[in-house]
Amino acid sequence: MGFARGKHASTADRPKPRNRRREHLTALHTALRARRDMAVSLVSQRGVSWVNIALRERPRQAVDVGCDYRSGDWWFCRVVDGATIARADDVTGCITAIAQSLGRV
Repeated sequence: MGFARGKHASTADRPKPRNRRREHLTALHTALRARRDMAVSLVSQRGVSWVNIALRERPRQAVDVGCDYRSGDWWFCRVVDGATIARADDVTGCITAIAQSLGRV
């Protein structure tokens, strides 16, 4: 019995599986960081990711946005109640809807 190979030696050359949810949330996070009126953070806890968004002048009024696969497509949705906001490929539409819900157009 040899220990020449490391614990994960056989998996090192395998490609990492795509995480579409994380890709969409990262795209939303990146687009929101360009806005000076919004504070944004990409949060991950216990393997679940979402984007926390607030107006800089009202940081306590925030919305958490997740991304779910529903009816054959990826959607941005509110974490608190699961309501859909926009399709995940429509980052601009999602930002507009969030800005409206936070009172900033």
